[in-house]
Amino acid sequence: MKTRSETVSQLCGTVFDLAVLGGGIVGAGVAQNAAASGLKVLLIEKGDFASGTSSRTTKLMHGGFRYLEQYDFRLTRELCQERGLMERLAPHLVKDFTFMLPLERNRKLFGMKVGVGLTVYDLLSVNSRGRRLHKRLNLGDTLSKAPSLDKGRIRGSLLFHDCITDDSRIVLEVLKSAESLGALTLNYVEALDFQGSEGRIEAVRCLDRLSGEEIWIKCRACVNACGIWSDALLQKADRSWTPIVKPAKGTHIVLPMTAFKTDTALFLPTDDGRYVFAVPWQGALMVGTTDHDYDGPLDAPTASPAEVQYLLSVLNSYRALGPEANARELCPDDVIAAWAGCRPLVQSGGSTDGNTASLSREHLLFEGPHGIIGLVGGKLTNYRMLACHVVDAVLAKLVERDSGYGLISTARTDKIMLGGWTDQSDFEEFRLTVLQEAGQLQLSLPTAEHLLASYGKEALRVMEYISRDPSLAELISEDFPAVMAELPYCLENEKAVTLEDILARRIRLAFINQKQCLTVLPRVASRLTEMGYWSEARAHRLQAEFQASLVKQQGYLP
Repeated sequence: MKTRSETVSQLCGTVFDLAVLGGGIVGAGVAQNAAASGLKVLLIEKGDFASGTSSRTTKLMHGGFRYLEQYDFRLTRELCQERGLMERLAPHLVKDFTFMLPLERNRKLFGMKVGVGLTVYDLLSVNSRGRRLHKRLNLGDTLSKAPSLDKGRIRGSLLFHDCITDDSRIVLEVLKSAESLGALTLNYVEALDFQGSEGRIEAVRCLDRLSGEEIWIKCRACVNACGIWSDALLQKADRSWTPIVKPAKGTHIVLPMTAFKTDTALFLPTDDGRYVFAVPWQGALMVGTTDHDYDGPLDAPTASPAEVQYLLSVLNSYRALGPEANARELCPDDVIAAWAGCRPLVQSGGSTDGNTASLSREHLLFEGPHGIIGLVGGKLTNYRMLACHVVDAVLAKLVERDSGYGLISTARTDKIMLGGWTDQSDFEEFRLTVLQEAGQLQLSLPTAEHLLASYGKEALRVMEYISRDPSLAELISEDFPAVMAELPYCLENEKAVTLEDILARRIRLAFINQKQCLTVLPRVASRLTEMGYWSEARAHRLQAEFQASLVKQQGYLP
């Protein structure tokens, strides 16, 4: 990625075809698609890239099995197709994984219903992924894969396939792809006001939150991809704008893998008619999510003690307990991380009684003041299709201003691989190169795999820092494969600005183990000071700010 200063220097005097507001997965997808279509594109984000909902998901590229209960076959089909495609476009980040749905002894009819649903799921997936079909496991085979399950509650399970990923790293890869196609991207730039006439956008007045300077961005079209902040943004353009977004809070907790032994992800039906995932991710067990109305501060949702206890109670209800299992009930003290994010659901107009699980996961494409195109809703899995719909609407808007844009059509981003790969064989060959280089630098296999999964072809550039300074091979945290070389790489090549940018969204330690993150903060800040990136005063301030954020997130602790 271009440095921030390089990007800012290119803004003056430029008239962009499209200004994208919002640096989550939808905004990144729109920027990539528009740039691939030949448009001059600028994307801005008021915080860090993926700092909102797009770093706080369940880390799944799933086919939407749950939506079959709502008979939403079209959405499920689209998600299944996009999931299969993303496996091919981002082989380092999107991985096939088995999921297990336990069958309870006293709910045989439910088991039959789910079995039929998974058969439909297989049929919707088969053209995009081959024949990875679901199967029924007996009790013994179920317990061999998930030894912590309570054999007194279950009689077997259904095993099926979906994909796991790293949400914020996907966003960064799509942004890198957009930049390689000519787009400019800037974080920490906030849209303040809009200038336009006759339903046409002409410019966006912005604040560079790092320099404090005001920036005017001239553009012919504008996309609002701000998710849960969409209404607040449009009310800056028109105070009478009627809100269309319904924020729905989802909380996740993280536990050590020893807390619940499983080799597969678990899809756990709850007593209140929902499902909770328990997913092995980054060496820990992520459990989520809740689904409730939210009317608190959008910039800082946190996991509440009640939400944490709810997720623990679901997991405990399926967990073998007692002396025989050498286990006790899990409690908040066992949680090593927790976070909350808000889904930007579309307002339904009716009451949800606080539970938003029944609201549609479909997206809404709309036009706001000054002809600003907006999109809310959708899923991480189908971000690419959402981007296509948005860019189609943008091109239609541009044609109104200049018929010459009618010669442009939406790009086929289904051929653009992420991570720098040209094809699958390129990925496989490069993986061997990374492993060989890691061996020469005496890096562990987990570290090599981590670097490949996080940075794609850029993994070798991270290793170059170690070649120049072998001390940068030191682990950031003893239980996590990330190394010190990633700190300067992220600052110089991924527009990271703060400690939180690095440790939360570039390196996921703050989402995996908040306690360890707090422990390593002083050492990381000191190392970056020694390397000349920050003054001692700046490092101290950033450390204090991030420490306060982590402590606030741990409000679930008794």
